[in-house]
Amino acid sequence: MFVAVNSGTARKDVEAYARLNSIAWPMIVDADRSFEKLSNVGEISLQNIHQLRVLTADGRWVPGNWAEFEETASRSAQDAKWKVDPKNIPQTLRPAWQAVEFGNYTSAAAIIKRNLSSPKSDMKNAANELHQFVQDLITSQVEAAKKAADSGDKWEAYKGYSSLAVKFKGYDIPAEAAKAARELATDKSVRDELRAAKSLDSAKTTIASSAAGAEKRGRTMLEKLIKEFPESEAAKEATSILAQVEAK
Repeated sequence: MFVAVNSGTARKDVEAYARLNSIAWPMIVDADRSFEKLSNVGEISLQNIHQLRVLTADGRWVPGNWAEFEETASRSAQDAKWKVDPKNIPQTLRPAWQAVEFGNYTSAAAIIKRNLSSPKSDMKNAANELHQFVQDLITSQVEAAKKAADSGDKWEAYKGYSSLAVKFKGYDIPAEAAKAARELATDKSVRDELRAAKSLDSAKTTIASSAAGAEKRGRTMLEKLIKEFPESEAAKEATSILAQVEAK
């Protein structure tokens, strides 16, 4: 799977270029070069495009050898494995399989559900394998949320329960998950985390704005968030963002 990354170009221009040249790859439109900066590759230009980086399964971003492209790719993939082995997935179910591989479970749900009762055994078996994989993930997330709740980590439990409906829309989600999320949402610590998260989103939107004085207003919002909700998850991210902004 190849993913194109464009830095420093407006989205509408990238889309126009992709249409003109019939490029069907997934694309990251890095208009403000933020992804480029986080990748530590320097400002991309025709003078430094011959670089190779590998994003590992555990989230590390490591250098590769441009002169040995194939060897680097093979070495990086040697411990990789599919969530669901594609050898028994019929071609017509490959889009759903690919969506599952990339964690886009919702977009695969309708195709999988439709083929659970397919008269063709290969389609039915493949759909059942994909469906069971996703249902096992749901069960695992519910169990993790329950464990967090039992240990007193209500915010982690709330995130686990409440994200199920979005992340796994179209699948069978236990009714107790929604009930648990509603009950946890009444807890003061969870309410504070939600308020802090909302404030963080507003601050990030403000900082990203091109309006005059936006960055200064965004910094003030982040500082207020940290003061009001110092122990929140959002406060930790706000502190990190402030450090990045101030380091410019």
